[in-house]
Amino acid sequence: ELISRWLDTRTAEERALFLRRYWNGDAIQTLAQEAGVRPNAMTKRLLRLREQLRRYLEREGVAI
Repeated sequence: ELISRWLDTRTAEERALFLRRYWNGDAIQTLAQEAGVRPNAMTKRLLRLREQLRRYLEREGVAI
C-alpha cells in the first residue's frame, strides 16, 4: 500500500519506468534505449527513484 501511494506521487513516466524495471524486470539497456539515453543515465535515474522511495518509506515509519 505504501509503495502504491508513493507511486501515485510520481509522474506517469516515472511510475512506468519504476514498474517496468522492478515489477516486470525489464533490462536497463532496454529502458535506456527506449528513452533515448545511455544505460548509465538510466541507472542514475533509477537510483534516484529508489532513494526517493527509501526516504518516503522511512518517513512513514518503515525501517529499511
